[in-house]
Amino acid sequence: MRLNKVFILLPIIFALAACGNGGGNTQPAEGGKIYHGNGAPSDSLGEDYSHYYNEDSRHVYEKKDGKWIDQFAIGSSSLYSTSNGKKMLRAKNNGGYDSQKIKDALMTSFYSTNVTCHMKGYMDNPDEGSWVYVKADGRNFVGYEQDGTTSMNYVKVGEDGKAYCYDKETGEYVENLYMSFEMPTPTFDNLVHQLTFIYDDNLGEQTSIVCANLNKATYNKSTGYYEIAEMFIHHDAGTTLYFTEPVEDDMKLSFKFKLSKDETYVTNAEIKILSTVNLKHFEGMTTSYEFFNLHTTVVEMPK
Repeated sequence: MRLNKVFILLPIIFALAACGNGGGNTQPAEGGKIYHGNGAPSDSLGEDYSHYYNEDSRHVYEKKDGKWIDQFAIGSSSLYSTSNGKKMLRAKNNGGYDSQKIKDALMTSFYSTNVTCHMKGYMDNPDEGSWVYVKADGRNFVGYEQDGTTSMNYVKVGEDGKAYCYDKETGEYVENLYMSFEMPTPTFDNLVHQLTFIYDDNLGEQTSIVCANLNKATYNKSTGYYEIAEMFIHHDAGTTLYFTEPVEDDMKLSFKFKLSKDETYVTNAEIKILSTVNLKHFEGMTTSYEFFNLHTTVVEMPK
């Protein structure tokens, strides 16, 4: 089944101390790979695959091939703030853990401009539900059959953050609203926000929400997963591409993730909606992620 057909079914399944364009940019005192400041970052700032948080737009950028790319992911100061304590992650070797290192790993995967991901959304059975198998490189995305070899959809994300799908008949890329329901255009945070309204007015989207709750994380030595049992979020009445009628909600979420051996990125993650006030048909909804080929993903797009 084509991706556009699969993810159209989802509603049924569910019901950056440097200068940017502005002043006052700083790098977190505790280190890390994220910068922040007012306005878009200057390309002279930072190294490839570092991140920048624009305090004006609340957008997160990643640098690739010497250029900063606006990922249109909505964040907050939780991405670099030390308010939750540098060493407050519990239970790993009975000691603390550098929370900024964990935050960098989360951003490296979920805001990645070059990665392959198998993403699934399901209610009870992880072998059922809807899925996306996607390769991303910069603003180019290719959706594949579940075997990961048969390509189906080619999408470019414009400078406006919108999805443009390749039309085989005309040989052109045409704006396609529905692709924003099917592909991480341009990030996985955006996709779960659009589809399931995982969003907090103060914290932004998924990754920023998780970073704000890292002080609650425990480490399961037997599974290798960090687990956050409860995260509470709220958003006032608002809309997404899917929720065209304004909806206000309070949600309780859980999140678990596993790091790579070098602890620089997330290999597997899972977010679950435990409860919701106004979107009851989403209770129990789980979205899982498997990341691989980080910074080595090759994408071939039609000219």
